[in-house]
Amino acid sequence: MKNSCWLSILLFVACGSNATRQHDAALRSPAPGRIDTVALGGIDHPKRDSILAAQNREGSYANDFAYRDADGVTHRLYDSEAPFTLLYIHNPECQACREMKAALAESTVIAAAVASGRLHVLALYIDADTALWRRHLPDTPPGWHNGRDENEFIYLHNVYDVRAIPTLYLLDAGKKVLLKDALDIASVERMLAGFR
Repeated sequence: MKNSCWLSILLFVACGSNATRQHDAALRSPAPGRIDTVALGGIDHPKRDSILAAQNREGSYANDFAYRDADGVTHRLYDSEAPFTLLYIHNPECQACREMKAALAESTVIAAAVASGRLHVLALYIDADTALWRRHLPDTPPGWHNGRDENEFIYLHNVYDVRAIPTLYLLDAGKKVLLKDALDIASVERMLAGFR
């Protein structure tokens, strides 16, 4: 009896209990708004793809980041207090980005949500050419916020999966991801209409 008790204690200490492992996993999970970045330079593509895909999953909290507006003022994604945030990551000279921006601007559902203050649209430029970004600032639809990732932090530190642009993320008031990599405006409109 005495030996089996010691064996149980040793197994518990060596392996940990289920509760201990769950607690440890929770401690390693990123807290809301914290960035779980990874250096992916030397990782093979399948593993790299799965790591990037795990960032900002639907139902998880979006990674927070800093950006600068046209006046040079620094903001954070989590600064927005609107019930919804639409993060539109783009390059103003990308043809697909121009088409996406036009479709977003033509949406009466999105325009009404922006006008009412229910939706904060952040058009985020993540490339290095500040002059190019500034040239296209006048093209920003009314009510949208324009920002740039000053040091390419998002791309270089894999904060968001931006292997292809444009990309859209729809976030709720607490910055939980409702839609990730949304490419059709109808899904954004349905989500906004469903949460009136």
